[in-house]
Amino acid sequence: MKTLSVLVLVVLAVGAGHASFAEGPEEDWRLRAFDEANGCLAKEQANEQAFIISKEPKLAEFYGNVLVPWQDAMQRLRRVVFIKKLKGRPEMVKMDESPWRWALQTPARPDEIEIWLRDDKDGAVQKAYDEVKRTLEAFRRASVSLSLRNEVIDRFKPEFQAIEGVVVTDLNSLEDRVRAHLAAAN
Repeated sequence: MKTLSVLVLVVLAVGAGHASFAEGPEEDWRLRAFDEANGCLAKEQANEQAFIISKEPKLAEFYGNVLVPWQDAMQRLRRVVFIKKLKGRPEMVKMDESPWRWALQTPARPDEIEIWLRDDKDGAVQKAYDEVKRTLEAFRRASVSLSLRNEVIDRFKPEFQAIEGVVVTDLNSLEDRVRAHLAAAN
């Protein structure tokens, strides 16, 4: 029951964001859109987790101890860097592109991370990056579980693709609303 309550709250929060990301002060709408995009991804990841664990219960520990903490750490790093972009280099936030680009791609290459670490006066990027590195070590040690997860995905590919399709639809809707907001602002 507790899990169902949490899932309902997540769905309601993401749903509430659909109508209201552009409300409020102009400088805040981009961060709200970013959070909505990450909420869409989090919803898809939760659905993926539930689906895969229903097919292979042995993977519950892998999700709880490895994959979910890594996904959460990556989301925090993306958010820290996004906020830094908004404050210091707003021209880097190209909201007229797909949310996959401006919200869900994290600075993953070492040279990209280095740029943000050099400009990291308050240590926020370093702290988020250290957490990603810590969770990545656990991820690397779990290669057997990752292989099993990939086998489940391959075995149930059509069902899995339907889960993935929901996030694509949600992000396309967000992209349309962001573009409409940009057009109205111009």
